[in-house]
Amino acid sequence: GVEGVGHARFEEGDVVRHELVRRIVMAYEDAARKERDEREARLANLPPADAGPVEGDADGLKRMLSRERPR
Repeated sequence: GVEGVGHARFEEGDVVRHELVRRIVMAYEDAARKERDEREARLANLPPADAGPVEGDADGLKRMLSRERPR
């Protein structure tokens, strides 16, 4: 880093001066938590990379079959 320049990270407990500021910080933290939870849920529901096409995924089936054909 640069000498004399630092980075401060404030959390909900650090903000006590004004109720509005505390609520804003909490809203950002809630939004970040929600995004993280949704991303983790999406990733948990993905089939393994070698699982083949998903039922009803005609384009995925075509791609898989075109890779398996000898050339």
